[in-house]
Amino acid sequence: CWHDTHPLGESDPPPDAGRFTTITVSGPGTSESYQSNTCRVANPGQNFRLPTPGQYTVTVTVAQPGHPDITEQITVTINPFN
Repeated sequence: CWHDTHPLGESDPPPDAGRFTTITVSGPGTSESYQSNTCRVANPGQNFRLPTPGQYTVTVTVAQPGHPDITEQITVTINPFN
């Protein structure tokens, strides 16, 4: 997240006002999204139940008013459990 450069005053919006984090997981048999109205680093994360082994693409986008969206993407391979 982008952070304000001035101390939080009474007239300032809450630190997460208008900020959203969207996580999308897509792969064999699924395409799920989760949206949070926070982008704090302390967020413990989100779990997704993946139906089958295979390659999945995880996309995370952080949106904040007045700043460009930040998007990162990674492909992971889930192997069968033996």
